[in-house]
Amino acid sequence: MVNPATAGDRWNLVAVLCAVVLAIVVPLLPLVSETSSTVDSSGTVVTQSVRRSLLEQEGAGVLAVASIPVVIAVFPMLGRSRRFRRRARIGASTVLALAAILAALSIGVFVVPTLVLMIVAATRSG
Repeated sequence: MVNPATAGDRWNLVAVLCAVVLAIVVPLLPLVSETSSTVDSSGTVVTQSVRRSLLEQEGAGVLAVASIPVVIAVFPMLGRSRRFRRRARIGASTVLALAAILAALSIGVFVVPTLVLMIVAATRSG
């Protein structure tokens, strides 16, 4: 029996798994840093630095934002025809690229691995 999954389908699955891992890990990474300085009564400057995760800083809403690449990566897998899946992968690659550019100064860099895998999936689709 021949496996109906194409190389593009397999790469798409890898992109989804990558997006899921990043959606779980990125909110837990200590990416937010706060520094405060105070002067005590003797004139000594006391500086405190605190690192927090995005989840601690922004709350549970960051989980919804981090899951957007997962939804984008899953969408092409919903199609039945190869033609639809290929076009959806190209569209998903475009949307992920825009997301990476728009969020480049925050979490956009974490979208890039999923973007690269989705581009591979689109190019491997027959």
